[in-house]
Amino acid sequence: MSDRKGHSAPSIDPVLAQARAARLRQTLATGSESQKVFVDFDHTLFLANSTEAFLAAARPSILFALLLKLFGAAQPWAMAGPNGRFVWRDAVRVGLVLILAPWTVWLFSQRAPAIFRTQINARLDDILARVPAHQIVIVSFGLRFVLRALLKGSRYEDSTLVAPQFFELPASRRHGKIAMIERAGLAIRRNEDVVITDSAKDDADILGAAQASFVIRWPEQIETGAFETQYLPFFYTAKVKRSPGFLIRQVFLEELPIVILAFGFAQGLLFDVSRLAALTLLFLSAFLVYEIGYAENDRVGAATEAKPKLGKHFARYADYRMEPDAWLWALVFAAAAFITLGAIGRETAAAHIGLDRVVSGEWTFAALMAAWFAVLILLRAVFGLFNAVRLEWRVFAYLPLHIVKYLAPVVFFSITAAGLALVAAQIVRTWSMYAVRRAGGDEMFLPSQFIRLCFFIMLVPVIFVAQDRHPAQADWPILIMLAFCIVRAIPEGMRKLGTEKHAAEASPSPVERVPAQA
Repeated sequence: MSDRKGHSAPSIDPVLAQARAARLRQTLATGSESQKVFVDFDHTLFLANSTEAFLAAARPSILFALLLKLFGAAQPWAMAGPNGRFVWRDAVRVGLVLILAPWTVWLFSQRAPAIFRTQINARLDDILARVPAHQIVIVSFGLRFVLRALLKGSRYEDSTLVAPQFFELPASRRHGKIAMIERAGLAIRRNEDVVITDSAKDDADILGAAQASFVIRWPEQIETGAFETQYLPFFYTAKVKRSPGFLIRQVFLEELPIVILAFGFAQGLLFDVSRLAALTLLFLSAFLVYEIGYAENDRVGAATEAKPKLGKHFARYADYRMEPDAWLWALVFAAAAFITLGAIGRETAAAHIGLDRVVSGEWTFAALMAAWFAVLILLRAVFGLFNAVRLEWRVFAYLPLHIVKYLAPVVFFSITAAGLALVAAQIVRTWSMYAVRRAGGDEMFLPSQFIRLCFFIMLVPVIFVAQDRHPAQADWPILIMLAFCIVRAIPEGMRKLGTEKHAAEASPSPVERVPAQA
């Protein structure tokens, strides 16, 4: 049901559903002409969710997909107490659409009859075929204008509809369906009428009002919410592959700063806001294509591995569409990067790879876009190779994948020796953790941030030897990179020490172990 959307539901037993449907058919076949059949709508007569169907009609879709996901993450209805989600969630989201896009009501009304025809519960519809429409009462927590639009043109348009208007929605959910039915001037006769629903919890009041009540969870029911398959940049990483915390901590606060530090001290880039912004946008552009590889990796793992490492939401978003949307957004980010650079910056970037000898002027932008698109294709191809090779060879395919991932900006920007050392240390860090996991080891045993710190410290003397200078001549960019590695390593080190201390305190002392062994 709409109010429980997003909460985990018990698995559906098709055998039990079939048995209950058979008993329902038998009950209706022996019913009287005065018998009323009270039918729930969402996930009962309608396999999907009426509120989600309405919200999915909001346009522009990319805007409302983002807004609804942000509201879902913020959960403002939680402030209303433990029952706030049930009472207020749909009201808040529908209200948002009605205020920002009132034309959605008309758009939905045009599509609604076709939606109902394709998502009607065919099995229940067949069972109800012998019941005249005027004996059927559709009682739902869904919005009345939404249900009216869905039922238009169907035989159920002549049935009695008990559902709240928009401003009645929270109160209706607080007081339950019996109160809604009574306000409509109706009543459930305990020994004669029939109640059909999919939720014993949400419809407990009407189920208790009729002796012939049926709770049937149909295997065909559709749980997909509004815009769940609508592509949004970074959504797959934050929701399916990993978590929002991973996206922030690992991608935005670690990988992006490493790229900025690696390329940022070359040619004074760190002090050039436009070029720094361009570097950031190009990193984000590449990451969107990297996400395509993430999704492919999950699908391949689910199909070929005995124990694939999949996010807890993978099954729900198995059909999440990545292409071509991710490519389009990657090119949008790239275009923004080159626009941000300005004419002089674009000429400098083109000269970095010799494009200035081929194109100039207004063609420079197109040449840069083409060059970056080639880089994105390379990144996608390397990730595709990584996903295609056997598991025992992926450890080695991991290295070129991350080399392309971190060094893609080298096409347009110079990198310092220290920056290259930082990237190398980061690749060693991520590769070593992956190798440990693939070898069946405990990847949590190693403090991976210290791995990067150690390797960066090891590589710094190589820089001094190669440049024939004394360690005392360490410049401030190297010190900043070193400081970044140290700052990132401290929290992990503290957690590691705390875990070890806790384990030591929890384990028995040698004195205590002697009697036990004896």
